[in-house]
Amino acid sequence: MAAESVRLDALWDPVRNRNEPRLLFLARPGAAVNDGLDGLLAPHPVASRLGRAAVPRANRHQSLSDRYVDTPEIRELMARAGAGVRAQGLTLAFERLCSGPRKPGSHLWLVRPVQRSSKALETVVRAINAALVAQGLPPGGGHLPHVTLSYSAALALPADEPIAPIEWSIDTIELVVGGGDPYRYETLGSWRLAPEPPRLVQSSLF
Repeated sequence: MAAESVRLDALWDPVRNRNEPRLLFLARPGAAVNDGLDGLLAPHPVASRLGRAAVPRANRHQSLSDRYVDTPEIRELMARAGAGVRAQGLTLAFERLCSGPRKPGSHLWLVRPVQRSSKALETVVRAINAALVAQGLPPGGGHLPHVTLSYSAALALPADEPIAPIEWSIDTIELVVGGGDPYRYETLGSWRLAPEPPRLVQSSLF
C-alpha cells in the first residue's frame, strides 16, 4: 500500500471526535479472569470504595490498537485487517495493583504484570498494525499489558501493591465499536489467534 494512500484522517481524535464512537481492536477477559479481578477488589479497603467509578466487567479489556473513526468504510477495512492478522496467542499474568493521577481529583486504577512490557503482546500489536497498514489505514502505537479497573477513582493507592497472580490466556481478538451512555463496547467481529507456543517449565532436579 503506497504511503500516500494511507487514510491519515481515520484515526480517532480525542478533541475532534470526543463524543463520537470509536473503533478499535481489543481482547476481553472471560469469566474466570473477571472473577479474579472482582475477588481482588471486593475486600480491598480502598478499592472496594470505587463504586460507580469502577469499570464494568463487560468493558474490561486489553487494548490492541489505537482508536479509529467509525464510518462504514473504516469498519470494512478494519474487519479485513482483523481477518488478515497472523499472530499467536499469549498469556499475561497480572501481579501488581496500581493507581496514578489522570487529572486533578481523578485517578486511574489498573492491574499489570511486574514487567511493564510483554514481547508476546508486542508481537500481536505489530501483527495488527501490519494488517491495518495493508488495508490503507495508519498503524497505531504500542500497548503495555494491563487491565484498567477505573478511569475516575477519587482515591489513589499510597503505593503499588503486589497481588496473587491473575493469569489471562488471550486467544481471540475483537473488533469493537465503543460509545454510548453508559459507555460500552459492541463486538463487530472476532478472530482466533494461532495456538500459544508452549511455555517453558523448569523441571525439578529431584
